[in-house]
Amino acid sequence: MNNVRVVLLMVVVLLLSVSALFADSGIINRSNDQNMAAIMKAGFVLPKDNGYHQNYTDNSFELSLRYKLSPFVAVEGGSGYAQFHQVVVGNDEKVVVHALPLTASVKGVLPIANVSLYAGGGVGEYLLWGDSGIPDNKVVGRFGVHAGVGGELQLGRREMMLLDYKRTWIDARHEISFDAVSLGFGYRF
Repeated sequence: MNNVRVVLLMVVVLLLSVSALFADSGIINRSNDQNMAAIMKAGFVLPKDNGYHQNYTDNSFELSLRYKLSPFVAVEGGSGYAQFHQVVVGNDEKVVVHALPLTASVKGVLPIANVSLYAGGGVGEYLLWGDSGIPDNKVVGRFGVHAGVGGELQLGRREMMLLDYKRTWIDARHEISFDAVSLGFGYRF
């Protein structure tokens, strides 16, 4: 699994390097001079029952930086926090699971006037703590993937509002997974 992490990190670094070279050469279409954005999102984890675990609504928070390679492709790196209550079916013991991710994403963007729709996914390293599937209630690092869809509305020249849905699967066996809906605000620069 460590080889997969190294390869994915190298792909992200390569994408960022190539995009920086092309952006300076003028090959990438720059519709405006504000290709970077700082984004803050807050939301909630949706309730879920997969037959093994039941999740109850709780909260999530995310900070990220996004760079638009073109009007149609963006890369994003971020970190955040998600918390949800989980019940193991048959055990009925409710535990709190905390996740602190460090993620990298690629998004396809469809710009329509002042609205942009997007879909994409990525990878991350998740620090987890709580009682569910985590030995001795310690903090552990787990690899995960995520996918999501959303939209953003341009409020002004630099300001934007975002609404998105993200599904996250953590660990190779996907023992921990959650869905989150969030509302965010961003500032382009």
